[in-house]
Amino acid sequence: MIALWLALSVAQASGTHVVLAGETAESIARMVGDPKLADAIRAENDIALGAQPVVGAVLRLPESVPGSGCEPSRVLDHHGPLFLRATRREAVTVTHADGTLSQELHDVVVRTHVDDHTVLNLADEICTGAAGVDGDSVDGFARVELSVPPDAGARDVITLLPGTCVIITAVDRVRDARSSLVDLTQGAIVVEHQPVPGDVIVRTGGTDPAGSAVTVGHRGGFRVAVEPTAARTEAIGAEVSTTAQGHEVVLPEGYGGRTTFGEAPSDPHPLPTTPKLLSPADRAPLLVPDFRAQAALRAGSYILRIALAETPELPVFATELLTPTFAPLYPDETLVLPSGRGAWTWQMSAVDALGFEGKPSPGRTFFAPVVTP
Repeated sequence: MIALWLALSVAQASGTHVVLAGETAESIARMVGDPKLADAIRAENDIALGAQPVVGAVLRLPESVPGSGCEPSRVLDHHGPLFLRATRREAVTVTHADGTLSQELHDVVVRTHVDDHTVLNLADEICTGAAGVDGDSVDGFARVELSVPPDAGARDVITLLPGTCVIITAVDRVRDARSSLVDLTQGAIVVEHQPVPGDVIVRTGGTDPAGSAVTVGHRGGFRVAVEPTAARTEAIGAEVSTTAQGHEVVLPEGYGGRTTFGEAPSDPHPLPTTPKLLSPADRAPLLVPDFRAQAALRAGSYILRIALAETPELPVFATELLTPTFAPLYPDETLVLPSGRGAWTWQMSAVDALGFEGKPSPGRTFFAPVVTP
């Protein structure tokens, strides 16, 4: 087991720990370096003496645990709407049936737009927009660095897909190890694969262990999506684990799992295979949008994503397809790309009948005359 160290705020020296299968207050105390802290861990988290924490719970560690450096998160880059979302109480004038007026307090959602390199405070909820929702005319994508390393060391990065909101709850480094806790409130994120281990914990369904699900990855390489009553995890680049209701399920690379909130995680489910790209050839000119790939095993649909070649991790366009082909029939359907540059990267992934998305294909570069909006 690897200890997952986090900090809940810049001012708080103690961190947190996500409970994995088989762990006890005593084993966690040993991992943090002081076997005598077991009862202090229970007291800090309102756990009765002699009782054990629930798998998937996020425990607060006592302040006597050696401190660690909490680091800021920031927006690396984005395309389309990106904003901080907050709810505040405002007085609203209400007209009653008898014509009288009164002031009532209502919750109002406030959107504050942010840009690249914006530093995020812990507990900020950052969201991407989705076309056709709340006045957004295009989809939003963003990449967020979970911690800003003090040197050129390893880092963890997540990509927010359209219509996604996340809260960076904790980011920390202890003894050269790094950990981050992300609360995914809606939409889907991709955690980039990293060659150097670092724990990224994605929590869905709220903070109550009775109804939440937790995904833990030690090298990134996974995707998590929130569904109406469940969370879906896909191990697209490395092994990950999901925990809920006191149960832990390990998902090998190439498998996914779904956790209905309030229930144990499902057994691993094989993801659809990766489509093999056919045309255009790598580094070929593209005069009209015509993208084709071989059919993938277990595929029910496909997703085409396009990004600038210099930032292939950040899509600027995505569309779902019934077949592995994107070739519009009419001239007015010509692909419009949001930049004057002509070097682009495209990828395609497959989605099965249960909604699980597989690993995207390696990217190919194409060159195109660009129509700017």
